[in-house]
Amino acid sequence: MKSPSLPHLVALMTAFGSAFLLIGCGDHSAEKPLIVGTEAQFAPFASKNAKGQIVGFDIDLINAIGEVIDHDVKIRDMAFTGIIPSLQSGQIDAAIAGLSVTEERKKSVVFSDPYFEAGLSILVPASNTTIQSAADLKGKTVAVQQGATGAKVASDLKEEGRLGSVKYFPSATLMMMELGKGGVDAVIHDTSNSNTYMKLDPGKVKALPEPLASEYYAIAFNPKSTELQAAVNQALKELSSDGTIERLKDKYFHDEEHDPGDLFSEYLSHMVAVLPNLLHGAFYTIGTAGVSEIMAIGLGLALALGRLFGNGPLRFVVIAYVDVIRGTPLLVQILFIYFGLPGLINGITGHPANINPFVAGIIAFSLNGAAYLSEIFRAGINSVDKGQWEAARALGFSRPGTFFTVILPQAFRQSLPPMGNDFITLVKDTSLLSVIAVSEITMEGQNYIARTYAAFPTYIAIAFTYLILTFSLSRFFVWLEKRFKIP
Repeated sequence: MKSPSLPHLVALMTAFGSAFLLIGCGDHSAEKPLIVGTEAQFAPFASKNAKGQIVGFDIDLINAIGEVIDHDVKIRDMAFTGIIPSLQSGQIDAAIAGLSVTEERKKSVVFSDPYFEAGLSILVPASNTTIQSAADLKGKTVAVQQGATGAKVASDLKEEGRLGSVKYFPSATLMMMELGKGGVDAVIHDTSNSNTYMKLDPGKVKALPEPLASEYYAIAFNPKSTELQAAVNQALKELSSDGTIERLKDKYFHDEEHDPGDLFSEYLSHMVAVLPNLLHGAFYTIGTAGVSEIMAIGLGLALALGRLFGNGPLRFVVIAYVDVIRGTPLLVQILFIYFGLPGLINGITGHPANINPFVAGIIAFSLNGAAYLSEIFRAGINSVDKGQWEAARALGFSRPGTFFTVILPQAFRQSLPPMGNDFITLVKDTSLLSVIAVSEITMEGQNYIARTYAAFPTYIAIAFTYLILTFSLSRFFVWLEKRFKIP
């Protein structure tokens, strides 16, 4: 069977990438919905159910508000630490995520009237007998969620010498897991979410009887959205008067407890139950990695050519680009593109600069991958014997013709093994996109853990899913190398 040609392969990959990128960009309806940010790892206020839908007290409340103000609501899941930056940059119109009203947050956003009276609790292992109140935290280590009010309280206690050290975690789920495995002495967290955790995993931890602080939850807006703030406040008054808010409290805050049953059966059921979510995440994982690799190949080849055949200034720019990209963490690049650039554009123009997290991930991975692939291509081109250039020129080929018809196909074959390794690494690196709430494999698994707190079986299932993907891809690249192998 004849091997596929390089142009045909590139054309096929480009067509696939373009189609997937269009899918990822989403639809563009004529009427812009109200985009509301939340963190879907904060049950019972917001979490994903077995069908992958974001549900909870906050979600039902904001949808009810949308009906009152006659506006469609679109929920956007994101990391808690990214909610306020997204409001500031105009990527979301409002945020409802168990946000406590604090003076520090009022410097960045404006709040609606409070809709829920909450508090902070101290959680300790069920076997603990030494920590009976906040006064017993001296010299102890506590876990808190980044950006939450519990983090501010813990920081203040530490400065006052009433606390030993503080560990910060990006989500409440990870913080609770740290307490469960004995990594910290206590947790300072929202009372309602803590109660949910204790019901789902009874007998593991307990809350101290005295709350550490009381607080109120409210909906946050960009300071420029005063009209929307006023409309939501009026809607909250109507929903409070007609009993809607009380009915939602009765729905989500009840005393039902979960019976764990047999440990092995429980683990197995969770591993089976989470698979549909992971398969959904695998679609985004492969899609993000595939489109990013295609774009990185094109940009990487251009960078390699610029360094090999460009003039002095161009080579300097290429070398500087490669050094900057390879010298900074990929996670920082993702956060810069998703949060930093929109914030900069909004600050300069005064207009929101919204970017889809899926598209932001593709841009970040493409720019990052291009730097590494450019060096792979440069090495591949340099590996082709110099006599090939001379022979082709002697046969009448032009310099560009020599490169694209003689040198590049051979360099491509030489570069296939490291390109395959780069793509497999990229597939695993897509887990970093969970910080901007792209629904890839890791994010889907974390959402499941946030709903069930079944960490061990879920991470086993996540690892197994990645193993299947990477093993299949490695076999594919072995086959591809054989197909393009020179006889």
